[in-house]
Amino acid sequence: MMKSWILVFALVGGAVLVGLLQRQSLSRLEGERVILEDRVKLLGEQEEVSRRKGDQTAEKVDGVSAEEVAGYHEDLVSFYAAALNGEVEEEDVREKLREFYRRAQGFSAENIGEFVALLKEDGRIPWEVIDDEILGEIFGEVVPFELVKFLAGNRELEGWESLFQGAFVQCLKTDLSKAFKMYEEGVAAGRAEFRTTTIRSRVLIALARDYPDKMLALAQSEEFQADPDALMHLGGFVDDQLETSQEFLGFLIEIERALEKGGNAEFLATVRKDFIRESRQKVRNWSFDETKGFVMGGMNRDEMFEFFAWTRHMADLTEPEKWGEWLMEIEAEEWVEWAGDDASLQTHPLVSFVRNSARGDTSFGEEFLKTMPEGALRDEVMLEFAWRVVGRKPELVAGYLEKLPESKGRERLAEEIAHARE
Repeated sequence: MMKSWILVFALVGGAVLVGLLQRQSLSRLEGERVILEDRVKLLGEQEEVSRRKGDQTAEKVDGVSAEEVAGYHEDLVSFYAAALNGEVEEEDVREKLREFYRRAQGFSAENIGEFVALLKEDGRIPWEVIDDEILGEIFGEVVPFELVKFLAGNRELEGWESLFQGAFVQCLKTDLSKAFKMYEEGVAAGRAEFRTTTIRSRVLIALARDYPDKMLALAQSEEFQADPDALMHLGGFVDDQLETSQEFLGFLIEIERALEKGGNAEFLATVRKDFIRESRQKVRNWSFDETKGFVMGGMNRDEMFEFFAWTRHMADLTEPEKWGEWLMEIEAEEWVEWAGDDASLQTHPLVSFVRNSARGDTSFGEEFLKTMPEGALRDEVMLEFAWRVVGRKPELVAGYLEKLPESKGRERLAEEIAHARE
């Protein structure tokens, strides 16, 4: 879909002028105050920005006239100088920033070269601001493919590597297919800038959602395997590119397919482990059914049990009744066998889940215990839950005593009830 440049402004526009101003003397604090305050307002709109990878299309640039480039240069430099002198009204800042981004949309690689030449000749804006804030932020955001073309013919520029990396990463976000083709052609041509750890890593991450098979194949190639830093925690970064439980499940399926094709088992196992570990963070974003579908559809027993060992401590999951019923399906003996000698894992996850749910509202635990079938697991859940709420609801816990079998734990609970009633 087409970019909304006004919203892009909300994301990065304020940072540009802040960077310009923060490099200047303290005598111009009033000019900085105006821009800094407006930056807060701009960034406050950031949550409205939808920048889903792959949803954008590459810019179509025809170029602008030399007169337009000159006008852009003069307007930008004049605004910069006026802001430093405290001559820009607060309400005008945002509109001006939007205008600079909007006008930059038409700049071709040649136009960028003309603009940079004018800035250098003018001298009112220091180079460290030009490369980082103006080229890197404005043109790198708005016309990244054109900026990459400009940089290809201007390698002598100070800060070139950082500029190239930032622009190419934005190309990946803007039009993944076009950017990946550029990457492949650059590698084939032996261009060193496409064979860095940073670029390799960002290419892999960019491919994760729409082309996970291509990503995994590339990551297993001889070139990428020889650059372990480009692969570091790869699975742990993939989850940030995905949203739905179906996408998460799809990535696990792609790992399985890669293994079936004779892939690098050790490497794929590491990617899978890191990915599943990070995927647990999504539990609060998905419904119970989405979470269960992902876990049951993509994980083996060890992975599922590790997942339960982590989620059992969460007291704020939606649909806790469904979680309780799911955890109740785990055989106690099987869980103990899996936990082994780790004392912290020995307790059945349902016991921990119900107990921890009582940190706030006790109603879930009270109602769930009414539905549990009699047996050792119910007794353990009831005893642990009782200990958690006895100080608040001694009369409720007293009703549990007749249902619990004789044990030292039951005896101590009776004593605690008496103490709570005093």
